[in-house]
Amino acid sequence: MRMSRIIINDWLAWGRLLKTWVTGKDYFGNGKTYPRPETLEELKAQLADCGAGSVPDWVVGFELVDRDEKKLSIELPPVEVILNGEAVLRSGKQYPLPAFYRTSGGELVSPDNPTAWLAFHAMRIGEHAVDAFG
Repeated sequence: MRMSRIIINDWLAWGRLLKTWVTGKDYFGNGKTYPRPETLEELKAQLADCGAGSVPDWVVGFELVDRDEKKLSIELPPVEVILNGEAVLRSGKQYPLPAFYRTSGGELVSPDNPTAWLAFHAMRIGEHAVDAFG
């Protein structure tokens, strides 16, 4: 069974939270501030406050990593993630993509809708930040 280190309830809110931390700009417009968290407790509080999600109680540490555009960073997954993912796929279950990849009608976001694409962009950033493997 795959154990998620973070539970995302709202991919758009999660993506907006990440964009806020990285750029220092307000991506919520709700009158609240979301400074870069330095502790697991601060992260949990911000996730709850903006409705993005939660962190399971078994998670004991937290680290934000700033990437450099000119430096290649390769994060290796835990062996359990690879083996559990393979077991799920061998069982015949579909690959788990977040629902935001398709509209309710099953198609991708319309190419002539910049607002929808900006929301999709925020959700993809959020997905890549926490689910690079699986």
